[in-house]
Amino acid sequence: MFRFMSLFRFLTVCFGVIAILSISATPAIAAEKPEIFVQLGHLDFSGVGSKAVLSHTGKYLSSAGNSSAIKPWEVETDRVIKTLPADSIGIIEPEEYEVYIAVFAAGKLDGIPFGYVVIEKETLEEKMRKDGWKDVDAFMIDDFNRKNEKEYLLENKFLSDSSNLHITVRTEKNKGDIISAFDKGATSVSRVGFSKDKTKALVYVQHVASPEMGVGHYVTLHKVNGKWTITSSGIGKIF
Repeated sequence: MFRFMSLFRFLTVCFGVIAILSISATPAIAAEKPEIFVQLGHLDFSGVGSKAVLSHTGKYLSSAGNSSAIKPWEVETDRVIKTLPADSIGIIEPEEYEVYIAVFAAGKLDGIPFGYVVIEKETLEEKMRKDGWKDVDAFMIDDFNRKNEKEYLLENKFLSDSSNLHITVRTEKNKGDIISAFDKGATSVSRVGFSKDKTKALVYVQHVASPEMGVGHYVTLHKVNGKWTITSSGIGKIF
């Protein structure tokens, strides 16, 4: 019994010393070692059916695993902005803003502003008929129609490398005002539909100069070497 009690006291003292040393060493260790963040990303990112797309500005990256869940990343901070379920369409992803930039930078659409563009905050509700556009990817049309069943709010995420292009979203504060000499009428866009491999895109762009004067274009684009370029366009509406 005496031996047992002695052993118990010895072990108690040992554990107490270890605890004190651990507590006193913790601040020193924390001060010496940088904080480490582990980004798990996609646990289902096996390479088969998985993909990652970097915006041409290099500021954002969108990744998708086998489950098709989408993770928009901010490259500079290595942070996941938000994880979107496979069927989520409630957020306008960075790649859509890249398409908008390519459309307005080209300046190839009759009646559509370019250079300095003020876009209405709400996206358009729009639907494209498959039978009228047989050369357009069917999956892309379905994606376009699904996203454009209702309006969504745009944000000022039009990050262009060109000094000749400035795109801004009209806010409630300046909704009834002309922001600049280039801001006349109302310029609006739809959500962007993508092909299954996200190398093709479809968007509707519209400018209404007055109640009796306006035009809308369906625009298809192709992504080559990380850059979106217009491949074709067609008149959707004339006011």
